[in-house]
Amino acid sequence: MKRACYSLFVAATLAWLLSCSSSGNTFNDGATIQTPLTTDNPRPVQGFDDYSVNVERIGTLTVCQVFFNSLPPTSDIAAEVVRNAVVMLVTKDGSREILAKAFNASGDALPKTQYGGELTYNPSDGQILTMDERLGLQATERDEGTYYVRVEDSRTARSIRPVRKWYNASIVFPNDPSGTEVNAAVLKEIEKLKPRGLDVNVYIYTGNKFNKITWKQIKAPNDNFMVVTYVATTGEISPNWNWD
Repeated sequence: MKRACYSLFVAATLAWLLSCSSSGNTFNDGATIQTPLTTDNPRPVQGFDDYSVNVERIGTLTVCQVFFNSLPPTSDIAAEVVRNAVVMLVTKDGSREILAKAFNASGDALPKTQYGGELTYNPSDGQILTMDERLGLQATERDEGTYYVRVEDSRTARSIRPVRKWYNASIVFPNDPSGTEVNAAVLKEIEKLKPRGLDVNVYIYTGNKFNKITWKQIKAPNDNFMVVTYVATTGEISPNWNWD
């Protein structure tokens, strides 16, 4: 399972490299020559060491996968584990580009909210940044009392033209909300974003607002994870379940 997921990540990585080079980014597209997969021994981060780090070189790029055998107690620890893995690679060889991503024990990619998202290192600027930071995307968070909300800028990959931008909003309830509570929160957040003129995707979670690793998407009665879309050009609001 892990190896299959790894292959998908490598394929996506190569596509990303090509998009970076075509956009004028200083990352190189690199050859597809690969060196054997290696595994680094984990180093405890705030007492947590239940993870492994897989590393492979693809052309000019070092691909780093962090597998969490169990999730750490906080999203801050998860983020620190991934960042430390990148720092170690930079220390060994700061001349190579690095792309790092986190996965759970089943080989499924962790949502970026749980660890901050993919990390990149570019030797031309010497910075370790998230993918969103490289793309200039920002996020805001606020407490609405009965729920917490995070709104993220989103856009298509650099290689895709025309560019499309939209917002992803995550609404987090401390406990399972009623249908009425979900409807009211979603409509309230969409109404706030309407003046910006972009499409909106709204995702519904339960969890501790201070610890994103606890955020779990809520399933609707039809067994779909709750998602509501807003199309700016038409004003249409569409949940993927019957919320009437």
